[in-house]
Amino acid sequence: MASLMKFLLLFLFLPLTLFPQISGPGATLTLDECINIALEKNFDLLISKERIDVAEAGLRSSFGEYLPTISANIGYSRQLNNLNQSLVFGDRVIQSNQNPNRYNATTGARLTLFDGFSREYNYSASKDNLESVKFNVEQLKRDIKIQVYRAFTEVIRNSQIVRIRQENIQLGKNDLEKMKAQYKAGVSALPQIYSQEAELGNLEYDLLTAENSQFTSKANLLMIMGLAPDLDINFDINSIPADVTDKEVDSFYNNHKDQDDLVKKALNNRYDIKSYDLSENAAKAAKKAAEGNYYPNVSASSGWSWANTEINDFSTRGNFALGLNLSVPIFNNFRTDQQVQNAEMQHKQAEIEKQRLENQVRNEVKTTLLGLEISQKQLKVSDKSLESSKRNNESTKERYKVGAATVLELQTSNAQFINSQLNRVNAVYNYFKSKKELLNSIGVEQ
Repeated sequence: MASLMKFLLLFLFLPLTLFPQISGPGATLTLDECINIALEKNFDLLISKERIDVAEAGLRSSFGEYLPTISANIGYSRQLNNLNQSLVFGDRVIQSNQNPNRYNATTGARLTLFDGFSREYNYSASKDNLESVKFNVEQLKRDIKIQVYRAFTEVIRNSQIVRIRQENIQLGKNDLEKMKAQYKAGVSALPQIYSQEAELGNLEYDLLTAENSQFTSKANLLMIMGLAPDLDINFDINSIPADVTDKEVDSFYNNHKDQDDLVKKALNNRYDIKSYDLSENAAKAAKKAAEGNYYPNVSASSGWSWANTEINDFSTRGNFALGLNLSVPIFNNFRTDQQVQNAEMQHKQAEIEKQRLENQVRNEVKTTLLGLEISQKQLKVSDKSLESSKRNNESTKERYKVGAATVLELQTSNAQFINSQLNRVNAVYNYFKSKKELLNSIGVEQ
């Protein structure tokens, strides 16, 4: 009883042990935790895992072709009329009463000895198909990981944008209070206050847009993870670095700038390529299995049968038989030809699909490498722009304090600084996303 209670407690608290981070509202998830949850709960992945069970059942069925087919049958019938019959012998009439019950039983086994090697090729095709499905599931896991990474990056990016917008609204409010104080002191004019209030309204509008984007990106991430999109969950902003050094950028690019080498790695590492290789092998084996129908079929059989009006006399009324059967296909209305042609089409289709996938992989590697190069340039441009706009903003504020700069110049300087901050945030997270997408395109996890 104690052991049973321990098992029940373990069963009840297991979900909390696996996913303690989603046990309550307002919980914070890291990137790794989001990926682990997605690998457990993503709907597409759950469906794909079921395909493994189907493929395993197909393999068992192919193996079963090597085993004998065994059957058993038991029957009962009862005669309902003509039960009493009269037999006449000279001047004597004998009344005969028949037993109305009829019992029968049969058992049999049949074993294929040779079928043109169809069993061997079917088994090979089923085995390759199972491995192909498994590789497909592994590739889907990689796809889900990169989807989670993209969505998580978008959430963090939007969080940073919201933070920047909030900080600049606070700065705008501070500037407005200073202008009001200056107006009361007779130093500034009323139109400057109106201008700043209008600018502050624009900043608040931009903040609302950023908050909406943040909400949408969170819902999208939760959907990918297989969770309800309205869950009250936060995401750890420190899971992805907020900046990157030139040394890190150069080091990664120097190791991943050879496009031909990246394509070779992709063709060797990617699970979807391996899956198509096995699918092609399975289609080739299926064609050979279909061609086996051109050959004779040899099988052995054995059986036992019994019939009686009563359930007895098994030894005397039972019959046991052994047999050997040779079936030679002479003409079957071209059905075998059709089966072979269908298998040939499947084989050709598998070859074409593999070629298409290889071209897609080459294009993906080229595209992600180009995206990495562009993101590196964006990093450099945004870094220079942020530094320049920061200095200009500080200078303009000092000039405004002594009356050497107008409100319009101050607002323009603030807007440039905000845009530079936003561009820097976008550039940093675009770089990390481009880097991850390149590694994913060549089948490498990091």
